[in-house]
Amino acid sequence: MEFEVKLTRTKYAKLLVVTLFRQRTVFIVAGLFILILIVSLVSKLPLYLSLVYLVGVTAAYGMSILNAVRTPRNRRYFVPKIFDFSSKGVTITTANVPQQMKWSDFTDIKKVSEFYILFVTKHTFIVIPQRSVPNTEITAFESLLYKNITRQRNKALRK
Repeated sequence: MEFEVKLTRTKYAKLLVVTLFRQRTVFIVAGLFILILIVSLVSKLPLYLSLVYLVGVTAAYGMSILNAVRTPRNRRYFVPKIFDFSSKGVTITTANVPQQMKWSDFTDIKKVSEFYILFVTKHTFIVIPQRSVPNTEITAFESLLYKNITRQRNKALRK
């Protein structure tokens, strides 16, 4: 099963936002905002303190996403790639240079929004937008991924 993947900066930013809202940190920050808001209302402290907190946190998260999208270190995500998935693993071809990865190289897979994220390590991953996979092959593609990557993760858990 072979197809081309072109991840745009906009799609990468969307992926970062979606994954951000799946982290516990965001809920802790939201809880702190609500706490500051309640304390401001009950103790008659200026309400603008909670608004300053909200604007500051939003700006910090926004800057970190903007930095991740613009940093040269992440340039490799935006280079068009050809993925060839087989029972042995994945061949990723970029600028006519193939890289072979075995299924055992992957530690986890997650489907987040409209993306498949194949993890090699906790911080190293391959992003495949769902729109890159032909509609007729989505079921076969997902079963190939979950069958091979889940099996590897389960083996690691038994050790």
